[in-house]
Amino acid sequence: MNKVNINGKDYGVRFSIKAMIEFEKSTGTKITSLKGGADELSINEVIELCYAALKDGARKNKTKLKRSEDKDWLIDEISDNPNLLPEILNAFKDSTATKKKKRT
Repeated sequence: MNKVNINGKDYGVRFSIKAMIEFEKSTGTKITSLKGGADELSINEVIELCYAALKDGARKNKTKLKRSEDKDWLIDEISDNPNLLPEILNAFKDSTATKKKKRT
C-alpha cells in the first residue's frame, strides 16, 4: 500500500476494489469505463476517488480518518499542497499498472 504525507502525518492510500465500489456509489461513474485512467475524471470525481482511497487505506491500517478529515479537508490540503494530488494519483497509477512477471 502506498502512503502520502499530509501535514507531517502519513496516510495509507489504497485503491482497492472496496475503494472503487465507494467511488462508483458516490459518483455514478463506472471505474471500468475509464480507458485513460484518472485523466478522464472531473475534478469532483478525482476528489471522490482520492478520498475513497484514503478511507480504505485507513481501514486497512485498522484506523479511521478523523471526523474533520472529510472531503472538504482533502480539498483544502490539495489546494495548500500542489504536490499532494499528483502523489495520490501516482498511487492510483501504480495500483492499476499491469505488472510484468520476471523471467527466471
